[in-house]
Amino acid sequence: MDKITDTPWLTTKEAAEYARVNPHTIYDALRAGDLEGYQINGKPTNPWRTTTEALDRWIRGEPQPLKKRTPQLTPRREFRPL
Repeated sequence: MDKITDTPWLTTKEAAEYARVNPHTIYDALRAGDLEGYQINGKPTNPWRTTTEALDRWIRGEPQPLKKRTPQLTPRREFRPL
């Protein structure tokens, strides 16, 4: 790999450059589950990461592996006696 960090993970910008598409196309595919990717720490506000292998499958139109989704838990409200 020619990246300084030698990581297989690509940012959405790097993924868009690799696939030669607009970064919004990558975001849309990630959100829809059409492209395999992960958000750092699984939080919706964190940036996405994907791999070249996942991008190659997406470009060829192959199905992406199913991801197990963890249910979103609603935080408990603090009990306050009346």
